Amino acid sequence: MKKVLIAARTAEACRILGERVDGTAYEVTTATDGMTVRGIDLSRYDVIFISVPLENESGLELLSELREKTAAHLIA
Repeated sequence: MKKVLIAARTAEACRILGERVDGTAYEVTTATDGMTVRGIDLSRYDVIFISVPLENESGLELLSELREKTAAHLIA
C-alpha cells in the first residue's frame, strides 16, 4: 500500500484532508508541525502534502528543506 503524509496547521485540517485520501490506495499519516515531520522517516512515503501555514512555521520553508531529503512527491 502506498503511503501519504499530510502536514497541516490543525488536527481538524489533517482529519478533513485525511478523509479525502483514506479509503483509496493510500495509508495516511498526519502531522501539525514541522518538528513532527522532521522526526518521521520520510523515505517510507510516496506523497507528502504540506499546508503553507503550519503550527510553528511556514510550510514553504519545510517544503524547501524536504526537497533535499526525500524522493516523495511534495505538494504544498
